Amino acid sequence: MKVASAISMARQVLRLDPPWWKDVIACYGVTQEEARRLGQRANGRRPDFPAGPKGRTYEEVWASRPRDTVADIIAFYGELGSWPVFRQVYRHRFRAWPEVARALPSGGFVLEYGCGVAPVTWWLAQRRRDFHPVLVDVPGQAFAFALRRLGKPPLPVVMAMAVTDDQVPPLPPCDVAVVLETLEHVPSPLAVMRAILEALKPGGVLFEDFYKHSDDAPPSPADLPSARRERPDVYDLLVQRCDWVGGRHWQEAEGGGTRRWRKR
Repeated sequence: MKVASAISMARQVLRLDPPWWKDVIACYGVTQEEARRLGQRANGRRPDFPAGPKGRTYEEVWASRPRDTVADIIAFYGELGSWPVFRQVYRHRFRAWPEVARALPSGGFVLEYGCGVAPVTWWLAQRRRDFHPVLVDVPGQAFAFALRRLGKPPLPVVMAMAVTDDQVPPLPPCDVAVVLETLEHVPSPLAVMRAILEALKPGGVLFEDFYKHSDDAPPSPADLPSARRERPDVYDLLVQRCDWVGGRHWQEAEGGGTRRWRKR
């Protein structure tokens, strides 16, 4: 047995989680090694089926049509096909969110906004059933995969909301909100944050990691200029309405990673 495989199996046994590849194999009919290869990142990659639009890189998919409207931007994530599924499942295969679990009371609501394959909710659902997940994302295979994976009893029943235009869907009151790797990709992160804070109960905890764009060389075409412009306003709003309780300062390199905020 290869050392890497032995380490992976040991981690799964210790955490009592299903193997990370189980559901992508069941959904897409690939092997474990194919799932691993399709999930790994490489510059200039032109993924083959079923990982995405065959023969085109991520950047070429973005550039294949104008991205001037909210509808154009939302369509991009559908055009990527199953590529985000493999990438996100593989990337988060060993991640853990114990701080989210500690912040979430029994019977509480957790909002995962811009969830993709919903790694946070999935991790929580392997450990407890006493919570109500609320998932929000644009239509696409990543969101569909998240709902399929979490739609198996006895996992908690998911409240799912799709973003199809420039309006944030009505959000239910929540105890914990998680918005990771998302705000840099939405046309108006300020509107999104206002809606999240309206939904977050007083004393509720927010986890966010708004990436700090480079003015000269944004890291990907889907990191929107409008989001970069609104980033200071987002943090002004957070400082006004929340206490910063964990994580590095938002002005550090690349945004400082994940922060925790408690709503007053």
